[in-house]
Amino acid sequence: MTQLRRSFVARTEAHEIAADQLSLAANALIAGRALECEQHLAAADIRSLGEMAAKICGPIDFSIHRQFRNPVLSPGLRPPGARMPAAAVQRAVYLRDGYRCRFCDCRVVVPTARKLLMRFWLATPLAEKRERSRHDGLGTLSASVDHLLPHSRGGSHEASNLVTACGPCQFGRNRWTLEEVEIADPRSFAPLVDEWDGLSRLGGLRTPIDARPIAAAES
Repeated sequence: MTQLRRSFVARTEAHEIAADQLSLAANALIAGRALECEQHLAAADIRSLGEMAAKICGPIDFSIHRQFRNPVLSPGLRPPGARMPAAAVQRAVYLRDGYRCRFCDCRVVVPTARKLLMRFWLATPLAEKRERSRHDGLGTLSASVDHLLPHSRGGSHEASNLVTACGPCQFGRNRWTLEEVEIADPRSFAPLVDEWDGLSRLGGLRTPIDARPIAAAES
């Protein structure tokens, strides 16, 4: 019997460092400390995370994906309607799953917070010095909602078919089923729920470039 994995690769110390630094960056942004936010974002921009994500989400590699080619899709399996569930459903999935990837258990950052921090990062001198427009910490820890049975293969938007995933675990699986990539069903494991909020606390900020406190921005 094939030994199933929890994820393509195990969570590393770099995942933890990036999440910690992004949390500190969020706190600094809320408090209006722009330079401190920039420094923490720089510390979270860990190249090894980007390299790992590129391997998982890149060309098919049997050692990672346990496949040699993309699946052949049967016509008519994709359910009608939108590709992704409604925003309210996605928020409920993130909350249920403790804002953690249900595959590798890394802490993830909700899309609204990722976009806000990315806008701030791209406006900083440090980002310009690195001569690249991505941020490896934010990219790797970006939260998404994953269909356990892929939507293209008939998977529904029911909450029972949805889990929180980080970028690599979501996009690395492509349109394969869990069985095809030899990954265990994450519903067999209880979600890790603690004080981590996916940086959803940043939702109240209106002007990230100003980096003013929420209270001041709303006065």
